[in-house]
Amino acid sequence: PAAGASAGAAAAGSATIQAHEETNALIISAAPAVFRSLEGVIRQLDVRRAQVLIEAIIAEVADETASEIGVQWQAPVNGLDDNTFIGGTNFNGPNNNGSIISTAQNPLALGAGLSLGYITGTTNVPGVGEILNLGFLLRMLKGDGKSNVLSTPSVLTLDNTEATIKVAQEVPFKTGQYTNVSGTGGGAGQPLNPFQTIERKDVGLTLKVTPHINEGDSVRLDLHQEVSSLAPSVDGAVDLVTNKRELSTSVLVADDATLVLGGLIDSNASDSNQKVPGLGSIPVLGNLFKYRSNKVAKRDLMIFLHPKILRDAATEAAVSSEKYNYIRTEQLQMRHNREALTPEARQPVVPEMHDFMADPNGPAAPAALPAGGGKPAPKKAGRSGK
Repeated sequence: PAAGASAGAAAAGSATIQAHEETNALIISAAPAVFRSLEGVIRQLDVRRAQVLIEAIIAEVADETASEIGVQWQAPVNGLDDNTFIGGTNFNGPNNNGSIISTAQNPLALGAGLSLGYITGTTNVPGVGEILNLGFLLRMLKGDGKSNVLSTPSVLTLDNTEATIKVAQEVPFKTGQYTNVSGTGGGAGQPLNPFQTIERKDVGLTLKVTPHINEGDSVRLDLHQEVSSLAPSVDGAVDLVTNKRELSTSVLVADDATLVLGGLIDSNASDSNQKVPGLGSIPVLGNLFKYRSNKVAKRDLMIFLHPKILRDAATEAAVSSEKYNYIRTEQLQMRHNREALTPEARQPVVPEMHDFMADPNGPAAPAALPAGGGKPAPKKAGRSGK
C-alpha cells in the first residue's frame, strides 16, 4: 500500500509538455492540479510584447577650402648641341600637376584653376621627347567645397530582440596574390598560374540594436552602429582605402525622446610655402619666385537616437501610416515633375492606405445605377430563414 501511494503521488506530480510549431501551441499532459499551475504560468507569459521603433540620425556637415598661387620660371631651350643650358624653378602643387616640367610635356594635363604660360617653341630632349619651351608658368586656384549628409536608418523590433539593418555595397579587397615564374622551356621567365585572393567587405551603413523596455517609459538600448565609405586613393596604399565611423554603446532613453550618442568635430589646416633661396625673400618681387598653397578642412559629425515604444495596434498603425503617406507624397510630387520623360500614368505610386481601424469592413462599394441612369434602384425586402 505504501509503494502504491508513492507511485500515485509521483504520477500526479509528473507532466509532459510538447511544442507544436505549426500551430504555435503546447500539448500538456498532466494531473489537474499540475495543469492549473502550468496554465497560470502560461497565461502570464502569453501576452502581447511591446515593440520599439528605433531611428538613428546621422548628421555630418563638412567644409573645405583650398587656395594655390605661384610663379615658375624656365630658361628657353633651343637645342642641346649649342651648349644651351636648362634651368628654372619646378614647384609641385598639391595635385602634382602644377609643375612646369609636367606642363611642358603635356599641357592638357594641367589641373583645375587658371594657368598662364609663355611658349617659345619646342625642343627635343633625349629620353623625354619633344617638349614645349615654357618661359614662365603662372598658376592660381581657389576652391570651396561643402557637404551636408543626413542618414536616418530606422528599424522595428520586439522587446529584448536584436534587430539589424544594413545598407551597404560588397566591395572586393585584395588580400593576397601569387605568381610562379616558369624557369624552363620557351616560356622561361613568364608568369605561370598567377592568382589573387579577394575578400568582399560591406561598405555602407550598419545598425544593430537590442531594446529593453523598463517598467516605466524608458528604453535601454544595446547599440552598435557603423558608417563606412570609400575614400580617394592615397599615395603608398596598395588597395582601396575606406573611411569608417563606428559606435558601440548602451544608453537609457525615454520613450519618444532624442538623445545624442556621440560626435566628432574635426578641424585641419595646412600651409605650404616653396620658394627660391634668396630670391624668394625679396619684398614684393620675391612673389615671382614662390609657390604657396593652403588647405583648411572642417567636419562636424553627430549621431542621435530616437526610440518610440509601440504597445498596441493603434500606435503601430499610426506610425506605419505616417511613413507610408510620406513615401506616397514623395511619389506624387515626382509625378508632377514636368521635366520627366516618363509619362505620369506610368510612374509608380503606392496605393492609398485604408484606415482599417476606423472602418474594419473597408470602403463601401457604390451601388449600381440602372440602365437608364438616375438614382440607384431600391433594394427588395426579403425573408431570412434559419
